[in-house]
Amino acid sequence: MAASTFRSAPRWGWPVWAVVLITCALGAFVGAVNGVLIAYLRVPAFVATLGVLYCARGVALLMTNGLTYNNLGGRPELGNTGFDWLGFNKLFGVPIGVLVLAILAIICAIVLNRTAFGRWLYASGGNERAAELSGVPVKRVKVSVYVISGICAAIAGLVLSSQLTSAGPTAGTTYELTAIAAVVIGGAALTGGRGTIQGTLLGAFVIGFLSDGLVIIGVSSYWQTVFTGAVIVLAVLLNSIQYSRR
Repeated sequence: MAASTFRSAPRWGWPVWAVVLITCALGAFVGAVNGVLIAYLRVPAFVATLGVLYCARGVALLMTNGLTYNNLGGRPELGNTGFDWLGFNKLFGVPIGVLVLAILAIICAIVLNRTAFGRWLYASGGNERAAELSGVPVKRVKVSVYVISGICAAIAGLVLSSQLTSAGPTAGTTYELTAIAAVVIGGAALTGGRGTIQGTLLGAFVIGFLSDGLVIIGVSSYWQTVFTGAVIVLAVLLNSIQYSRR
């Protein structure tokens, strides 16, 4: 959905930076919908996020008529020269995409470890009822987390489209599985209350190295999905065993 929105920049005649803001706002809106469904309407998180995911994919298909837009261009007079500035440019020799990742990781780590909101988040995930009794605004915390997640997903969509120099309604399909794998491998508990940014980054690197290694040795892409699923199950099993021993 982020990619489908971003590809409309040349057609609308708007500069890229404006469409980036709109795309992030759209991601925040989708996250807010998830948060309200889960926190206030008590819809199970898995059902709510899965349902909204399919709605978003449907909207992306409607926006593009199912087409993938390649070789996206722009209008230099608007500061819009396509996706190259994000997908291929470097700053101090570091790719822009890596810098975006580093900045987001640092901000999130500071929020989790140095702010009251971070403590509220861990408390809400660990024991929601106890957190409510302690005065933590659990519902608002949940909605805020899903909004932040939506913004991060939108940014990821922008970076992905920039690297591919194309925008398609199916971009990022199966990435939700990869994200879950990275988080679980990083030591986060699917039940909530445990997890770190450092661990998630490590999990993402492990998944990346695993995928690249399978490609290098010539393993089919279908088997890569099987391996990813197996890694998720194994990581959850090990976490459960470790947690039960405490």
